[in-house]
Amino acid sequence: MSYSAKYSDEWASNDSGNSNNGGSDYSRGDRGGRGGRGGRGRGGGRGGRGGYGGGDRYSGDASGGYGGGDRYNSREAGGGRGGRGGRGGRGGYGGDRYNKGNYNNYQQQENYDSEQQQQQQQDYYVDKKGRNNGYSNRDNGYNNRDNSYSNNRDNGYNNRENSYNNRDNGYNNRDGFKKNNKYENKNKKSNDEQDEDVDVNEFQALNSKSEGQLDLDTRSYFTRIESLLSNKRNGEDTMDSEEIEIMIENVYNETKGKEKLVACDKRTSFVLETIFQRCKQPSTLVKFFTSFSEVLSSLVQDSNGSRVVEALLRSTFKILNSDKETVDSFNHTLFVLIDGLIQDFSKTIINKYATHVFSSVLTILSGSIKVKKAKENTQPPPKKKFNKDQQQQQQEEELEFTEFQPSPEYTTKLDQVLDRIYKHTTSQMEKYSTQKEPIESLKTIFEVLHKTGREEQYKKWIGAWIKITFDDDNEPSVEKSVKKSFFKSMKDQYGSVLCETLVKTAPEDIYSGLLTIVKDDLVDLCQDLYANHVVQAFIESLQTSSQFLTLIQGCKEHFNEFLEMGRGMIVQKLLEASNKYHTYEKEIVKILYLAVIPKGGSKTDIAQYLLELKNNVSQTQLYSTCGAVILQLLFKFPAEVSKEVIASFIDMDIEYLVSLCINNIGSKVMDAFLDNTAISAAQKSALIAKFNGHFVSIGEDRYGSYSIEKMYKIADFHQKEVIATELMAEEERLFSKPCGRYVLMICQINKYKKKKDSWAKEENTKDKKRKLFSDIINDDGQDSQSANSKKLKQDKFNSSKNQKKKNQVDDDDEIDEIFNKKK
Repeated sequence: MSYSAKYSDEWASNDSGNSNNGGSDYSRGDRGGRGGRGGRGRGGGRGGRGGYGGGDRYSGDASGGYGGGDRYNSREAGGGRGGRGGRGGRGGYGGDRYNKGNYNNYQQQENYDSEQQQQQQQDYYVDKKGRNNGYSNRDNGYNNRDNSYSNNRDNGYNNRENSYNNRDNGYNNRDGFKKNNKYENKNKKSNDEQDEDVDVNEFQALNSKSEGQLDLDTRSYFTRIESLLSNKRNGEDTMDSEEIEIMIENVYNETKGKEKLVACDKRTSFVLETIFQRCKQPSTLVKFFTSFSEVLSSLVQDSNGSRVVEALLRSTFKILNSDKETVDSFNHTLFVLIDGLIQDFSKTIINKYATHVFSSVLTILSGSIKVKKAKENTQPPPKKKFNKDQQQQQQEEELEFTEFQPSPEYTTKLDQVLDRIYKHTTSQMEKYSTQKEPIESLKTIFEVLHKTGREEQYKKWIGAWIKITFDDDNEPSVEKSVKKSFFKSMKDQYGSVLCETLVKTAPEDIYSGLLTIVKDDLVDLCQDLYANHVVQAFIESLQTSSQFLTLIQGCKEHFNEFLEMGRGMIVQKLLEASNKYHTYEKEIVKILYLAVIPKGGSKTDIAQYLLELKNNVSQTQLYSTCGAVILQLLFKFPAEVSKEVIASFIDMDIEYLVSLCINNIGSKVMDAFLDNTAISAAQKSALIAKFNGHFVSIGEDRYGSYSIEKMYKIADFHQKEVIATELMAEEERLFSKPCGRYVLMICQINKYKKKKDSWAKEENTKDKKRKLFSDIINDDGQDSQSANSKKLKQDKFNSSKNQKKKNQVDDDDEIDEIFNKKK
């Protein structure tokens, strides 16, 4: 019997996710089901798994505990860790998946020594500290303002990806398993009482919908495996790679005969995903994949099983680099999976779990693999509870793409898949474009067509929904019915996501056709909660300056309206495009000033008006992220355009400037000013001189320390001496803080105090060289167009290199003295 025939009914009907919800926020309840899958859109990750206290992986409002929630509607998450991206926490039963939270409660139930676990965590925190992490890393590994959620312009108040009313935060917000919800209203116990009620009945409730139940011995075995995999000492695994591989092999033997039960169990599926990530033997991964081949139809429709399948698919790159036999075995099972998914694609595309698996396999066939992003920061996260925005930033962008050259087999299979699903999908495109589940598959289809250069197929697919005709002059036009359909999708919570994908991936002629549809209704679209993001995508995806002029003509008279309604991002994107194409610069700045400066206001205060941009400031922030980015953009415009805003910035009150330096948003503006090569050295020196008497308060701040580092670097000799004198006078105060210690080292305060003549000679030499070559090399080291610029640049590099070698020993001694001074 063929795979298709054998599993056709099961593929169509099976939905083996555990369905019992229960518990309230931060409580385990009666364990409930694992819940739905969580959103998969742009922000990264799928949202939370739902709490152990129940709740759907897609729906935050039924989620239990600290986790749950979905990335698309984090406001409704039960204590939701889902937020913008990442898995979120496991819920009240275990806290965050990566930060154990209350997870030790379950380990006590499993006869683990919780005190030993806590001691291991304490050892881990202690061992990770050291001179470099505790002293020279002023931000202690997790406070780096470059990673601060508020400093990234894309995480600003107006960015729908972080905004609570984000349509993306609703795009894949699943409705949850509401069929079996008897525990939700009954569970009124306290969190402590619920944590003590882990028993066999609760375990049975978790698996009430499964075909049979995973025995407690197997589940306990996987719990021990998880504990072994997570044990670390001094930041390293307690087991070597050989021991881990032996353990993984034993896990494979343990799962034989109960693959479906293990993969569909909430707890054990987590362990399997960790194992696949840690496994380094491609043959072992393929054995797991092959063992699942008989139950793939069930797994892809299950909230837990689908994650296990995708975890295996993320290991594709490891497998493809192994021997031919292993690769062939993997490809065979992969093609079996694909055939099952496309056998009845009308059901696959509307299944909330299978659609994500289909998206993953289609991406693999095109030559990309979604893999877990490596984390640069190896320090453990802080114990304090983050606010919602910080949780979102911490969890975002969990996955990234790894590219590889697809084999001819993959290319052929991709063509077969696209041909097979074309007729059904295109006939239902208008309907699917406003539904939740199909969006992921539709997005991936157009992204794959774009990535693989299938331009004709792309036009064929989009033409089945949005038919664009071209006259003899190659001018695009569309029918009114097509325009109406496209507008309906743009203004839809889910359709707008698909429309953005189309705009970003469309060939130039198709993009021009889509622009024709919207150009006369830009203001109306910008006012819409969802469509305004599609307009932003249009601006970001501009391909020619003429297309920019088309857009600006429809928007230039409405800047004030955009700002009043909190759509400052539209203005920001238009300014970025103007600066990119060096088109319409003077005009757009004049329009901006008219919109920003209030009645009776003055251009001399334009910088402050932008930083406090009305209706575009988050309630949790002192300054407007959008306005700050616009101000940074204006610094990059030609001098004749930017001179007024630069003068306005320099002339601000010193108290206001200091507050900027020690603010996560404002410090980025200060850095942009100091780094800008178009701003003269005299203007920068004038700004730096205003901070005399305030360098200590700036230097002890985690954000201000970046600014003072840049100030010291570009200051002349006399200004450096002023800075050094101020810092030396408050050396003890600065030394008491990590940021301050870093500033003391960067500004060479120890050398200034003990070897002032040597310090003065070195800084004087640097200052004289810079002034001597000021006609050739500007303040920031940028070459002029002189014929000798290359030679001078090379000479300067060689001189700097030799000087570094000469001073290496002295610098090391200074650093050691600073870091060892604290008693």
